[in-house]
This record gives sequence, C-alpha cells and structure tokens, in this order.
Amino acid sequence: MKKDIFHAFHMLPIPVNHGVHPAFLRALRDHILHWDPDAKNAVGEVCHHHFGLMFDQMLSQNPQFIMARTPRYVPPPSVLVPAIDHVYDMF
Repeated sequence: MKKDIFHAFHMLPIPVNHGVHPAFLRALRDHILHWDPDAKNAVGEVCHHHFGLMFDQMLSQNPQFIMARTPRYVPPPSVLVPAIDHVYDMF
C-alpha cells in the first residue's frame, strides 16, 4: 500500500503526550526528507554572504528562512529504508 509522507507520519502509533514524540518525529522527518543539494549550496552561500552563518547555523537560528528557500525530496527506497531503520533503532 502506498501512502504520502503526511499520512504515513499520522499513522504512527505514538501518543502525542509521550516524551519522545517530538524528537522522534523530527529525526524521522530529517531522515526521510533530504535537502535538495543544489538549493542547499545556493542558500548556504547566501546565508554566509549576508548573515555570516553556515547553512546549519542558520537552520538552527531561523528555520523558516531555510525552509522557505530550500526544497526537500524523498530519496529512493534503497536510501530511505536504511534511514528509517536507523531512526527506529535509535529510539
């Protein structure tokens, strides 16, 4: 059965008030949705030139700026399955 990412996330049986819920979903999101490398480099150069920050520093200080300018993509299953296994093993 095929699902889109949004609905797959909402099918996970984790109680909303569980202590690990936010960290787990962030880790899963970051392992499933990868930054587009070309856009990441371009946005990283802009961040460095205008703000004096690297991409990851800007992401932690102003995630809306990064997310508005850097698209994400879902990698092929050969990359995706080990990434999801890694997140489940971590938690």
